[in-house]
Amino acid sequence: MSRIFVAVALLVVIALIVLGITSEVADAAQAQAAIEAARAAQIAAAGQAATSTAMSFVTMLLVAALLGMIALCIWLVYVMKIKPEVTRQQAGRGRAVIQPRNVQTPQLSSGETVNLIIQAQALQALAEMNRLQRNSYSQNPARPALEIQAYEEDDVWAEL
Repeated sequence: MSRIFVAVALLVVIALIVLGITSEVADAAQAQAAIEAARAAQIAAAGQAATSTAMSFVTMLLVAALLGMIALCIWLVYVMKIKPEVTRQQAGRGRAVIQPRNVQTPQLSSGETVNLIIQAQALQALAEMNRLQRNSYSQNPARPALEIQAYEEDDVWAEL
């Protein structure tokens, strides 16, 4: 019996040693898992911080764009509505105010446009010939000087 008791005691001691070693291995694996979880949490926190910063920046840009659009609308209302009214009121007080005119150019067909261009070119050529003729008469005094009405280029274009 003592041999059985010794064998059982030996088995119990061996079982306790094996359980102790496996417990230490389990504790080491648990510690490694905790370290990896902490690293994952640290990486996730850094990602959240970057995302929060980017979202804050985009929100600030959107607010700035909204404020800019509101300012643009206010400026357009001022230019279109308020400023002309103030200008009209100042004109009534005797101040010289120049109002912009709404000049509408007539719509011409392509044929009319071509005709106007040809006429303008012909007038320009005649004005140039007139200048050359006046210069030739002034350089040759033997010929009688003729009174020739000269058209300037600006006058030709202004008549159109």
